[in-house]
Amino acid sequence: MTDPLDRIEAAAVEADRAAALTDIEECRIAHSARAAGLREAARILQSHDGPSIAEAAAQDRAYWTDKYSR
Repeated sequence: MTDPLDRIEAAAVEADRAAALTDIEECRIAHSARAAGLREAARILQSHDGPSIAEAAAQDRAYWTDKYSR
């Protein structure tokens, strides 16, 4: 599986490309904002010192599975 941070950056690059391709200002603003938001999320995740994304997802899945299996 690809590293989540790599996937986030790839999505940001695609949003930047989409912004560069459109002549419609509202679309360009939306794509640029999406790219900026994705990069901000990646920055926050990189500074996170808790469990990895995969570990957090596994813990969350285990919690809810246990809670509703009773």
